Amino acid sequence: EHYMIRVRFAHTGPWPGWAQTDWFYKPELAGGGALMDMAVHALDIVQVFCGSITAVSGRTATLRKNIALDDNVVAILEFGSRCMGYIECGWTSPSGFVGIEIMGDNGAIVSDYIKNKCVMQCGVISASGQNEMKEFVLKDGISAGGAWGREMRYFTGHLECGEPFCPGIHEGKETLRAVLAAYESSRTGKRIEL
Repeated sequence: EHYMIRVRFAHTGPWPGWAQTDWFYKPELAGGGALMDMAVHALDIVQVFCGSITAVSGRTATLRKNIALDDNVVAILEFGSRCMGYIECGWTSPSGFVGIEIMGDNGAIVSDYIKNKCVMQCGVISASGQNEMKEFVLKDGISAGGAWGREMRYFTGHLECGEPFCPGIHEGKETLRAVLAAYESSRTGKRIEL
C-alpha cells in the first residue's frame, strides 16, 4: 500500500518555445497558467495511483514571467486519511527532477522523465545509518515513437474499436474540480475539501 506521491513537471514555458503563439499567457484564452496547463496532468496521474483527491491546499504565483497568469504552482493533496502527496509544476525551470515518485511501506517507485527510466527502490535504512537499499530497473528507455507515439496509438486504437477512453470524461471532471480547488485555495489561503 502506498502512502505518499510526489509529481514534479517543469520546463521553461510554452512560448517562446514549443508553442507557436503567446495564447497560453492570455487568461481569456487559456483559462489559467501553469496550474491549468501542466499541473492538470499531475492531478490526473495522482488520481490514477491514489484515488480521488479529498482535499487540496494550493499556492499559485507568478514568479519569473511578466504574464497575467501563474507560472508556478505547489499543491498539497489528500486522498482520504492514509495517503497524501504534493505536486510542483512550473514554467520557469530549465533543469531539475521531472517525474513521479510513489512511496509505499516496502519501498518506492521513481519514474524519472529526464533519464527516461523507471526504478523500484526497496530495503532498509535505519536510524543508526545502516543503509541496505537496492534499486531495480523496471523500464529503461521508451518504445519507438516515444510517449507521443504511444498516446496517438492509444487514441486512434480506441477510436477504431469504440472502447471508452481511460481516463474518461468523469476523471476529467474530477481533475478540473481539483484544479479549481487549487486556485481557490491559493486565492483564499484555505484548505479546500472536495
